Amino acid sequence: MDNTGKKIIQLIANVLECKESELTLKSGLLNHYKWDSLSHIMIITELEKELSIPISDDMVAQLITIEDIIKFVKTNGGK
Repeated sequence: MDNTGKKIIQLIANVLECKESELTLKSGLLNHYKWDSLSHIMIITELEKELSIPISDDMVAQLITIEDIIKFVKTNGGK
């Protein structure tokens, strides 16, 4: 996994207060025991802050898994 992916997983693990090893590319809102709607908003907020990338409300609903988030960040030029 590249640096962007690692940074995103680290950020998500920090928000969820879990180990990075508990997360996979398929982990997300619908299938991780600590990832609920509130933590999803917290993850999005941290991504916007840490990566200097705006995420629209419509896009928030589409970023369901770590894989979705990584693809979005790479496509939209996050740091």
